[in-house]
Amino acid sequence: MTTPMDAYNLSTGTKWVLSMPIKSIDTDSSVDNLSLNLTEIVMPELEILPASMKYRGRGFSVPTGVREENKLMRVSYLLSTNWNQYRFLYKWYEMCSDISGGTGETLDDLMIDMTITIISEYKNKIFDIVLEGCWLNKLAALPLNYQTGINEIYHSFSFYYQILRFKDFEFDPD
Repeated sequence: MTTPMDAYNLSTGTKWVLSMPIKSIDTDSSVDNLSLNLTEIVMPELEILPASMKYRGRGFSVPTGVREENKLMRVSYLLSTNWNQYRFLYKWYEMCSDISGGTGETLDDLMIDMTITIISEYKNKIFDIVLEGCWLNKLAALPLNYQTGINEIYHSFSFYYQILRFKDFEFDPD
């Protein structure tokens, strides 16, 4: 039996880009989407709930078809020099926390759809992860320190989503 080529073709230079619609949160924005160069994605665990069955004195589990997901996702990104990503996230945070004393946003105004595009080491799109009905949960601490010797600033945030689906996610046996 020969070893399939996929055993040697490891994902070494894969990149992730998160695209977020700006207009729904910041109506004054001159661009439609904001892109974040992600450095880490913590994908939720996906599970199908089992049901216990008994037949002739033996117990076994069968799938119920019910998906159980922890619909919380965390991503880390590389902050751009103009801080546009953080400004957008903070504006979204203000809307979700309603510190302004009732600005009239509905739940639909606070939820956005986001797309994470998985890109190969050759900068070709592999597939998309579409996240529908997202709302901001947490902005992580933002460490600013000249003493570390690191020039890049990394930041992370977490959000809840309603629906997770894969787009253009085809099995390619080659």
